Amino acid sequence: MDLWDRAAAELDQFIETPAEQTKAQREREMAWKASVREFHRKRYEQNRLAWLRHHQHMQALHLDLAGEHAAKARRFEEREGGGGER
Repeated sequence: MDLWDRAAAELDQFIETPAEQTKAQREREMAWKASVREFHRKRYEQNRLAWLRHHQHMQALHLDLAGEHAAKARRFEEREGGGGER
């Protein structure tokens, strides 16, 4: 069988209707689709957890910064005309 015949045979197999597929082909396709769905589900969950950790980290960072700024503001409120001290 030459290259042209093989290509034609592959094309014929590719365009056959699902009704013409064998049970094994349908099962193989269903298993493949299930594995793709599982891959995407896991990937989505990993990304979701990564974003969750990122935003939790950013929240903690900003809360710490807010606390630092609040403390500095209190120090300035407590000072009355005290010159250039920090």
